[in-house]
Amino acid sequence: LDEAQAFAVERTCDVVLANDPDADRLAVSERCRSTGKWTVFTGDQIGILLGVWLWERVGKKSGKAVAMCASTVSSKMLSTIGEKEGFKFEETLTGFKWIGSKSDDLREEGYNVIFGYEEAIGFCCGSVTSDKDGLSALGVFSEMIISIYKEKRQVKDHLNLIYQKYGERVSQNGYFFCYEPSKIVKILDDLRNGGKYFDF
Repeated sequence: LDEAQAFAVERTCDVVLANDPDADRLAVSERCRSTGKWTVFTGDQIGILLGVWLWERVGKKSGKAVAMCASTVSSKMLSTIGEKEGFKFEETLTGFKWIGSKSDDLREEGYNVIFGYEEAIGFCCGSVTSDKDGLSALGVFSEMIISIYKEKRQVKDHLNLIYQKYGERVSQNGYFFCYEPSKIVKILDDLRNGGKYFDF
């Protein structure tokens, strides 16, 4: 996003919305108007923002019970919000095939599934498709930005208001590099524990 952020600064833009080449993911960053510092939102933060926005704009007006889905590696914040607001939240296995399948199952049960996501910046807004779609997510996020900015706030401010209302959930995803094959073998052997997975 560095090049897009530099381009945005040249043109006095505060928000960068970016899709990957096949447009099935969405990344978002925002420049603070007072400090000039950029915030790159995590997939969970974008998911929370989209989920709450869709609940407020679509879910509350739905004639049917509402549901949302997210994978097990994603934040549990939508579950917390669902408990408070009265919509169903379903956790799925990792991957959009599971999110999409669960969404389809819930629709067959009569639910209006308005949102599904995975922390790896994959989002499904509405029911046009049961797969991640960066373009529809970009459209919904843009609509949200316009509303927030009309209220003289920024997206980060809006996220903080959500945290104040429902509490904050923090996750830090990452990975490690190991270039020593012998260490990798030892780590995996320790994890396998000789097939005795519950004997510690």
